[in-house]
Amino acid sequence: MRPYLAIIRDSFDEALASRVLWILIILSTLFLAALAPLGVSEQADALLRPSDITDATALAKKLKSRGQNKRPSPARRIFELAGEDFKRTLAATPAKSKSPADDGALHNQLADELNTLLQRADLFDESDWKSVHLDQEAKGLLDQGLGKLPPERLERFNRLALEAAFPKEIARSGPPRLQFYYLAWDVGSPMAIQRDDLVAGIKQALHFFLYFVLGVGGTLAAIVVTAWIIPQTFEPGAIDLLLSKPVSRPLVFLTKFVGGCAFITLIVAWLIGGLWLILWARFGIWNPRMLLCIPLYLFLFAIYYGVSSLTGVIWKNAIVSVVLTILFWFVCFSVGTTKDLLETAVINPQRIVKIVPAGGALLAVNESGKVERWQATSREWDQVMMPETGGNRPIAFGLFGGMVGPVYDAHEQRILAIDKPLQQFGPMNRPAPLLIGKPGQDWRRIEGPAAPAGTEVLLVDSQGTPLAVTPSAVFRLKGSVEAKPQPVKVMGIELPLEGDGSKFVEASPPLQMSTPLSASMNAAKSELAVFDGRRLLLLAADGQEKYRVRIDTELNDYLPGLVAYAGQTLFVARSDGSVQQYDPADLRLEHEWTLKKNSAPRFLAASPDGRWVAAVFHDGRLWLYDTQKQVEVSPAGAGLHDVSAVTLTDSNRLLVADDNTRVTEYDLAAGKVLERRQPARSTIEALYYYAIKPVYTVFPKPGELDNMVHYLLTDETSVPVAGKRQALGATRVRVDIWGPVWSNLAFLAVVLGIGCVYVSRKDF
Repeated sequence: MRPYLAIIRDSFDEALASRVLWILIILSTLFLAALAPLGVSEQADALLRPSDITDATALAKKLKSRGQNKRPSPARRIFELAGEDFKRTLAATPAKSKSPADDGALHNQLADELNTLLQRADLFDESDWKSVHLDQEAKGLLDQGLGKLPPERLERFNRLALEAAFPKEIARSGPPRLQFYYLAWDVGSPMAIQRDDLVAGIKQALHFFLYFVLGVGGTLAAIVVTAWIIPQTFEPGAIDLLLSKPVSRPLVFLTKFVGGCAFITLIVAWLIGGLWLILWARFGIWNPRMLLCIPLYLFLFAIYYGVSSLTGVIWKNAIVSVVLTILFWFVCFSVGTTKDLLETAVINPQRIVKIVPAGGALLAVNESGKVERWQATSREWDQVMMPETGGNRPIAFGLFGGMVGPVYDAHEQRILAIDKPLQQFGPMNRPAPLLIGKPGQDWRRIEGPAAPAGTEVLLVDSQGTPLAVTPSAVFRLKGSVEAKPQPVKVMGIELPLEGDGSKFVEASPPLQMSTPLSASMNAAKSELAVFDGRRLLLLAADGQEKYRVRIDTELNDYLPGLVAYAGQTLFVARSDGSVQQYDPADLRLEHEWTLKKNSAPRFLAASPDGRWVAAVFHDGRLWLYDTQKQVEVSPAGAGLHDVSAVTLTDSNRLLVADDNTRVTEYDLAAGKVLERRQPARSTIEALYYYAIKPVYTVFPKPGELDNMVHYLLTDETSVPVAGKRQALGATRVRVDIWGPVWSNLAFLAVVLGIGCVYVSRKDF
């Protein structure tokens, strides 16, 4: 064993003697030293700006009328603590503002006076605020004791209390602002972003940096520097001295290979270790798994160095080794790129992500946003609900505006949807019209009234009335669904207005929810469940075309999620991979399943009677639960591959989309498959499934070890295409974590095995 340890020690000595190594170490040290003084601090958004008062006249009227009332209320408390000048201002406030100038002056006066009150620890009195619902942040500050809070925290709490008391008149403040600083100097202005988003952004930037600096630059530099080690070792004369000792030729080859990894080991450990300490000390990001990137990048180098070592021992030429290693990289890159291009342009856009049983027809929505109908005679999916101009979306896969719905209205036998156009992302938010499709009109697209801005979920009540759920309120359609909006031009821009008096009107109190949110309609109870990641609300119909908040509860942590509500069943699936069951009577948590950590759900569905609940995750798994027997079940027939959508119908029917375009129908009560609907594959699909994908599967994938780096840094198994804050149902790119590891490990074992056989049989 001693000779082999001596070879490894000599390799480290040679690496430490390398000028290239020391140059890279010095550059890394300078980079870490320059990065170390950078940090971030939180600044609470507390004081009111005049623009934060959305309706100054209405706020002044409430403060005046309720403030003089003896009944406890926040307005009475404010009126008691306010100065005499402010009371005279309230008394002189007209019922309606006379001019914009007067209204602006009132905004300033209200903001100035309320900002003075925000600094008082006695502003909040439990008896006055007992009917006001405080959010989780305000409750946390209240539990600490208002008298013990520092001034900035006290102002923050009072601001939150005012927002909760006057939700229509005072705009909801954002989360605490984050301020970057370098040593003692602030860098830029505070940013109104959540800390979770900042941490996610830092991790993504770190991932990008490590990929190019270590994964590309560091590996290439290490290959060039170490390419001479194996050829020089097995040159005539040099190898004779080693073989004169009682050593094994294969072990000499493997030992030299391990020793050649010393160069990259020192660089990677120094740089990643330094970055890990800076993230922990300066940004409070504690992620010990980041240190696992050190052996991972060593493994990445070992794959390329294995090719370099094999070619070096055969041709005994460092230049040939470098050239063939680069050629190996190019071939791997070409195979992977070909597969990715076919998936992005052809395969993934066809993946079914929504299944809509529409009476006797079966409709589906694919990843590119097309609505399709299953043709039983030709056994293929035909596009319906096409725009009047014809053609397909001109926007790339995963980046289109998105479709809200469609949902099937069994009462009127039609489907309804909202097609978000590209203009939604522009400076002019063009209202998106409600879209209608009927079987008697061959599912032709008909445009109806404009939907409310910011609609997140489209639902239909038991009477066939469309409901649009937004973060601010629930809206219901008043009038005819098919009232064609009449366009008018404003400054050359065509804007649709409501036609025939049809429009969406508010049907709930202000919700003040955040995005993304999920909602589910329990038609049997005429109740609505809404969830935004922290708040879970149940709204009940009051018999007057309105919905009142029956229960409003806040969870302990923020995690985006999906909600399904039917019968006596209320389930929430959250982005950490957990599924929770709540009692609809009081929203008490009854049970929780941790299915797969950090595997986000994409869809959650419940059967109308509430017996069956199904969840589809972004990694292609299906979870099915029988609430009656309280057991997890597997659909009969199995054979499901890469599940992408699920729907439960009235008669114990389960519809599952898998294998991209296949839809299988199950009878859950009988436990059998009723029908499989799968179109024939096109020529290019056959090329992908029977040629490109098999070659890719058996081919080494060193570049995709970056998937594991992404997982170690972000803890995510899928990546949102259009941003971190997208809804869970939005398109995500799946990250294969372990597949590249095992295929590369097998390739490395084969390459080193061939090298060992060659040196054992070659006469040097």
